[in-house]
Amino acid sequence: MVHQAVTAAQPRLNQKAPQGRQPWRNDTFTRTERGTGVLRGQGRLPTAIGLVLMLAGASSLTAAAAEPSLGVSSARGASVTVAQAGGGSRDPLRLFSAMMPVFSSPRCVNCHGGVNVHTGDGHEAGEIDVDLDSAGDMRPGAQGNQICLNCHDEGTSVATNDDGTDATNPDGTTTLNGPWRLAPGVMSFVGKDALALCKQMRETNALTDEDPIAFAAFIRHVSTDPLIGFAFEGLRGITPSSPEGPVTAEKPAMDRPTFVQLAQRWLSEGKAKCTPWKGTITQTTTKTIRTPLSEDVSDSTVTITLKDNGDQTAHVHLTGHIYQTGQGCFSARDTYAIDADATPDVNVLVSRDVQSIPGFTPPAAPSLPAGVSLPPGVPAPPNLLGGDTYTIVFTVPQVTGSDHQEQRNEPGCGLTTSDHPFPFTAAGGTLAKQLDPKQPDHLKDSDTTTQGQSSITTEWDLTRD
Repeated sequence: MVHQAVTAAQPRLNQKAPQGRQPWRNDTFTRTERGTGVLRGQGRLPTAIGLVLMLAGASSLTAAAAEPSLGVSSARGASVTVAQAGGGSRDPLRLFSAMMPVFSSPRCVNCHGGVNVHTGDGHEAGEIDVDLDSAGDMRPGAQGNQICLNCHDEGTSVATNDDGTDATNPDGTTTLNGPWRLAPGVMSFVGKDALALCKQMRETNALTDEDPIAFAAFIRHVSTDPLIGFAFEGLRGITPSSPEGPVTAEKPAMDRPTFVQLAQRWLSEGKAKCTPWKGTITQTTTKTIRTPLSEDVSDSTVTITLKDNGDQTAHVHLTGHIYQTGQGCFSARDTYAIDADATPDVNVLVSRDVQSIPGFTPPAAPSLPAGVSLPPGVPAPPNLLGGDTYTIVFTVPQVTGSDHQEQRNEPGCGLTTSDHPFPFTAAGGTLAKQLDPKQPDHLKDSDTTTQGQSSITTEWDLTRD
């Protein structure tokens, strides 16, 4: 477990010590640090932190996927929303979203729910009486698409009987073999943003269990399926010989090889997931120091929420005070509080995800420099990229609250007050743990450490789909 934390500084009061009595002093903080919220010294495991910096660069081992464009609509009026996913370049939804310019193209949307040939909705040739099954989908084989092949004739051939003669339909026309048909209703793209479409792709293509056979079948499908090839040609399966031909090509926004590469990235790096890590990270820091003449107490809770669209939010709640008394009427009271929101920076790295990147070789486990020993009870840094581990690195930017000070001094014992901003930087941290192989998509654990006279407890519960 590697945990680098920074706790809040407490404000220094402008005390005047009564004669013969030393004022109370918090040795952890210097006077110039009042309100900075940063604990000085107490550094832990620089070697481990350097390892985490290496981790931070792991996500750049491969090129970032192309950013999706927004607002692409079908020429037939059926639209697909292209959602911008939050998170880093290895966020699975961002990887999937890079393919949305193709999925949202009329060449894909029209066959995936955008055209209803039975009603003629969106179909230039009007109503077509195709034979449908009980689910309302076109029947497989020649019985379902014969009438379609009269116009969508690319890749068609004359069907033959066993004796080699041309096959005929019941009405006496020649039977044709050809791939053109509409996708089943369960594969409709219409009205679905990247997240909804990604989840549909996972389910309909059996990609939920990271099965390599299913992954290979999906890549084979997008690489070789003739209907997908027609879409990238942009000709709607219509040749110059068709009654509807020739037509002008209307191609998707990228070519097929690029699309296949993006699909491969979604599988290999995104594991065919559809959401980044979502859930909560909660960090509480408490400090209680009491002496006969003073009391120094603070409690902070930082709640980080990771949403399934990649957004990250943090709420910081802090209360604290320093009370001091001395000779005569001397007293000092310093009370501070924060309730503020901020945008954190959270990165989650699962080693098995990195190991699946083609060409990646896990490094050897790190070792401590000669002469360096770990503090008692602190385990050696794990091999974060070589074993079955995961790492969470998170920081929260500085927030500001209020600081109210009251003080009485001799002679006169008059009360003076002042109010100031109180800046605070939460601890943040680096958390490295072993991955539960039975639940690789559920990270739940806690860690408690001490720093100076503060106790820091971090709990996290993260999942991904």
